[in-house]
Amino acid sequence: MSRLPAAAPRKPIPATPMRLALRRLASLALDMLAFSLTAVAVTGFVISLGRREFARDLILLYFQEHGIDAEVEIDQVNVAGLSGSLRLGPAYHPDLDIEKFEITFAKGSASPSPGSGQMIDTVHLVRPRIGLILQNGHLDFASLDPLINVLSQPGDKAQGPMPQPDIRVDGALVTLQTENGPLTVRLSAALKGAQLLSLDGQIQPFSLTGEGLLLTGSGGPVRARASAGALKLVASLGIAELVNDRLGLEDAKLGLEASLPYPALNVARADQKLQVRAGLKSNVVSRGAWVAQDAEVNLRFDGQLESQGK
Repeated sequence: MSRLPAAAPRKPIPATPMRLALRRLASLALDMLAFSLTAVAVTGFVISLGRREFARDLILLYFQEHGIDAEVEIDQVNVAGLSGSLRLGPAYHPDLDIEKFEITFAKGSASPSPGSGQMIDTVHLVRPRIGLILQNGHLDFASLDPLINVLSQPGDKAQGPMPQPDIRVDGALVTLQTENGPLTVRLSAALKGAQLLSLDGQIQPFSLTGEGLLLTGSGGPVRARASAGALKLVASLGIAELVNDRLGLEDAKLGLEASLPYPALNVARADQKLQVRAGLKSNVVSRGAWVAQDAEVNLRFDGQLESQGK
């Protein structure tokens, strides 16, 4: 597998506020996609040549210019699209590792050239793995931060918005490293025009420890579906033990059902209903000397978001 050395060490990137971190995390699938798509766009003219080695070297050079160590293998490249595998970040501990990607270009689009914005029709990622770090309330993409910053910049207004490809992600493994230990989720997702259509995930068994905290559990499923202007979420989490300064739980299960306005999750509009159902069942609940068995708590919220604009 061809490889270029990493660029010189870069200056630390300022931490992102929590609200931006959450928005980044919510758009993780799109960011993960963009790593490979942007490299393809800036080296698109290679498609016409049909030379895998040349395409591979130019993609490697693109990532090197952004200070990212990378390895890429191109299986097939032609005017219809390309496929291969990609690794970004240190070889011993990659920040992004895509076992296989398949990209197809829109039929009838112009021959690609640097900066031309070749129209990408569909993207398929197979078993990508990505690692994130959550520290002091800030989300860090590790060595991928420079590329994330580039991709988050506004595009050329003169060219207008670029059409977003249909995206399918199968068998992704996302690991979030926190100060109390790692959290891992396996998921598959589908997006159309930059909007989430479906997501099926499984939170893996976990064990988090810290000052005054012990939390262990079996994980649980997460499911999301978008339809009729709403995003419906269903999730459950098995908790084996929770111990902290205020509360103790044993053999508990947390459930959540929600219906959120979608796709404009971050833009309040009139008449947008918001529904949340949450429930907690626990064989043992304790608070200091107080102990209860077979406890159950259910919460329900019904409301709507109102537009704050003029």
